[in-house]
Amino acid sequence: MSIKTKKFLWLNSAKHYAGNHKFCPDPEKCKMIKPWKYAKNKTAIKTLKKFLEDTVKIFDMVKKIHSTQVVESINHIKAMLANKNINWHASWPIRMAVTILHFNESMFETIVAIRYRLNLPTMPEMMNRYFRMYDTTKDLIKAFKNSKQVQKKFAALRAIKRGLQATDDRITLKSHK
Repeated sequence: MSIKTKKFLWLNSAKHYAGNHKFCPDPEKCKMIKPWKYAKNKTAIKTLKKFLEDTVKIFDMVKKIHSTQVVESINHIKAMLANKNINWHASWPIRMAVTILHFNESMFETIVAIRYRLNLPTMPEMMNRYFRMYDTTKDLIKAFKNSKQVQKKFAALRAIKRGLQATDDRITLKSHK
């Protein structure tokens, strides 16, 4: 979806919440959802419109080459550190700290250091091998992505995507008129 389309839909949110689904991607689905309790409140709609107009510029700041994969990766790490049946609220600070360390540093060294500080027994050898393998793979991927040859291919791919993006913008804008 193009940035212009995303911005259009973002600004359309006020109409969507007010019950006007003319420009919603799936109007029939929207009509099945319970209406917003402030849909008839002009002050609430005006406040929402102002918020949407003030924040729509964020879409221009986001780089298309980025994805949500990093966020999903961090969520996976958080979930991996403790079972879902563990009280999230009570364990949140330590889980987030370990997740950040794990994401930014060597996983093996981080986990060994944490286990040492907490006076926990050493990990089984199988786990040691897994974490070392993970770190090695992470380092190889980083080195691969930073190589000049790969960067040139990514640059070429971005140029192709920009060309497709321009075409997508023209098609999308015509469909919203």
